[in-house]
Amino acid sequence: MSTLEERFKRFLSTLPGAENVDEVIPSGSFPNRERADYLLQNRKIVIELKSLQTDTSHKIEKELAIHRDREDFPLMYGEVELKRLLSHLPDGRDINRRIYRNVTRSIEEAVKKAERQITDTENILGLKHTAGLLVILNQSIEILDPTLVVRRISELLCNRSGRSTPNSSIDFVWLLLESHSIKLDGMPEGNLSTLLEGTDSSSFDWFFPYFDVLQRGWSNFCGQKLYSSPHTKRIDELSFRPVSKKVRKEKGLLKRYEADHQQYDLMPYLQHKSDAELRAHGDNVYRSLRAFFKKGAIRRSESEFKALKLAWSHFLRETQQRGIDFTYLRQTEADCRDADES
Repeated sequence: MSTLEERFKRFLSTLPGAENVDEVIPSGSFPNRERADYLLQNRKIVIELKSLQTDTSHKIEKELAIHRDREDFPLMYGEVELKRLLSHLPDGRDINRRIYRNVTRSIEEAVKKAERQITDTENILGLKHTAGLLVILNQSIEILDPTLVVRRISELLCNRSGRSTPNSSIDFVWLLLESHSIKLDGMPEGNLSTLLEGTDSSSFDWFFPYFDVLQRGWSNFCGQKLYSSPHTKRIDELSFRPVSKKVRKEKGLLKRYEADHQQYDLMPYLQHKSDAELRAHGDNVYRSLRAFFKKGAIRRSESEFKALKLAWSHFLRETQQRGIDFTYLRQTEADCRDADES
């Protein structure tokens, strides 16, 4: 199966007037200069493609491993949003900033290299008043979710980090992210396609109608439903699903707890409870389940046991979404053991 980058290059080759820069600038010439990938619109657009291919999730674990033995480090269930986990630590914001920088360094490096490639290509070919378009492709790196990618690139384009080059040659960034899917109310599931604008983008009014044509062309070419910026409003208000979970669902490979979680998501009946009420609910379910395994316990029905297991799974899902610290259950277990021995 072809990669996202291969498919996108084939798409570009179908566009009228598209030029491969490697064919325009002879190999071996300008050895100290870098090159972009394509030219469009009679060389009014210089395109550089960057595929995110490095899984940086290990950098999160490396940082968290430093803190796991701390007494105040929270105990949580399943995959919890990082900022929720770190919110329980007094220095959580500092830790989060370090992780953010480390995880997104590949994005920063891609943007900075693309700036050089677009600038050098414009200079070699003597192009003036061209729009520099960086296309970021993410086929499967799930740690780099759309919200994270948009935030980091926006910072670089606006030069808020102090690291990006002022007066960048990148005027627009087109994000094509197949690593995650999105589903809006009443609409089929699809992928995000977002255009981010640089500080000088207002100088290229002609670019926007052309980009609309380009985006529709890509959607038709790959046969995918794309949700673009006008549909998405604020990206941090959207819910994205990693493509691996989508594939497992389609193939019927969901684990039991994942199916339970999906069932709960359809009707999150614990959502109205405060954190204290949720903990009390979980405490009661835990004690009831534990009673089934107590030596000499009164035999109960299988249906009651299954109902309690489902209730516990639903409780875990709600705690996962909130980022509840499970440390309190250690006291519950201690109380249960004391009761068993008395």
